[in-house]
Amino acid sequence: MQETVDLTASIVTYKTPLKDLDKSINDLRSSLTSLFIVIVDNDSGESYFNQLKDRFNNFQNVKIVSSGKNAGYGHGHNFAMKNIPLSKYHLVLNADIEIEKESAQKIFKFIKNREDVGLVVPKILNPDGSLQALNKRNPTIVDMFLRFVSGVLGRFKIVQKRLAYYEMHDLGYDSEIDVPYASGCFMLFRRKILESIGGFDDNFFMYLEDADITRRVAEVSRSVFYPDARIVHNWSRGGHKSIKLILVTLHSMGIYFRKWGWRVF
Repeated sequence: MQETVDLTASIVTYKTPLKDLDKSINDLRSSLTSLFIVIVDNDSGESYFNQLKDRFNNFQNVKIVSSGKNAGYGHGHNFAMKNIPLSKYHLVLNADIEIEKESAQKIFKFIKNREDVGLVVPKILNPDGSLQALNKRNPTIVDMFLRFVSGVLGRFKIVQKRLAYYEMHDLGYDSEIDVPYASGCFMLFRRKILESIGGFDDNFFMYLEDADITRRVAEVSRSVFYPDARIVHNWSRGGHKSIKLILVTLHSMGIYFRKWGWRVF
């Protein structure tokens, strides 16, 4: 595609409630100009795909495509990159995101003014306004284990202390910091950096693909947490509730630690 816009954005769906998409897309379109959005459906079925097209095909600068298979979150966003115009910046986000106009403009202005930054993420809140502590240090086997069993062992001070360290509470969530592991629910990339590292690693179906890509960005640029921009994330933490998704998480852990080393603690 030859036309150029300031910002492209991609959202990956798999039977995603259309009301969630309505909110996130309308928030973006009302907040930012020179924006092109591609929605990639990961094979939710013909009926769902037709509903997507009926709902959004008439939106200017919104494109609906099918990846043809459910090969995961990162694969869907990589597929999106083949269906967008040229741009300097690219936004990866979930469908369950709400973003105010001021925050969208702030985070976009931030990355435009900071040539040293390849990835920026905002402060992420729950719908009730409380913090989602999604900044993390690079995961270890102990950290991942404690996250799984926090419901049982979370009352112990030693577990609380370790998880707080993993979630970077010692550095806080009110100042700009470099973050080793940023949440994939909202990632604003300098596109040349995203393309230079080859996008997401398709080997991850879901979970830890954001840890991996943050780490690869940090090898060539900076990955930064910018707290002046805030979004609301309607987070369900499905990976801690479903046996199937727990198995997916364990598989992703294997891929991650084989790639980056089996660091225990």
